[in-house]
Amino acid sequence: MTAPATVSFDLGGYDMLAASKAITRARLPFWVRQFTLIFLIYSLSGVALLAVLPWGSLAPSLAVSGVWGAGFVPLMIAGRRAQAMIRAGRAHRSLRQGRTSVEITEAGLKISTLQSEQLFYWSGLHDIVSLDDGLAICTTPLMFFPVPGSAFASPAAQTDFIDALRARIAAAQGATS
Repeated sequence: MTAPATVSFDLGGYDMLAASKAITRARLPFWVRQFTLIFLIYSLSGVALLAVLPWGSLAPSLAVSGVWGAGFVPLMIAGRRAQAMIRAGRAHRSLRQGRTSVEITEAGLKISTLQSEQLFYWSGLHDIVSLDDGLAICTTPLMFFPVPGSAFASPAAQTDFIDALRARIAAAQGATS
C-alpha cells in the first residue's frame, strides 16, 4: 500500500493535552517528568538530616545545608527548563483549529490551515511519534503538530504515511551529515 501524499482533517475537539502528555512521556527523561516528587523527597531528606544533626556545633548543619542547596539549584533550573519546553510545545494552539492539510512534497512537509501555510524542510523535522489517536510531527523534541487518526482511511494508511515521513527525514538527515 502506498502512503497518501496529502491528508486533510479538522482538529476541533482533538485532545491536545493528551497528545502533549504523550510527547512529554516520549521525549523527557523520567527524572525531569518526576521533578516535583524528586524535589519533595530531596527536601524532606535535607530537613530530616538537619533535624538529626546535633545543634551543639553549627558547622555540620552548614555543611549539610550547603550540600542540599548545591543539589537543589541544578534541579530547580532543570525543572524550569523542562516546563519552558513544554509550554513552547503547547504554543500557538489557536493556529491548530479548523480545516488542516498535511502534504508530502519534494522540498518538505507542507502544513496548511485557514490562517497559514508552513513548509518544514525534511532536514528540519525532528521525528514522527505515534500516538493513541494519530501521530505527532515533531519540529523540535517537544514542539509538535498533531495529525488525528481520523485523517487516514485505515490504520495501515497511517502506518504507511508515518513510514514515508520517517524515510524522507532519515534521507535528509543522512544527506546533511
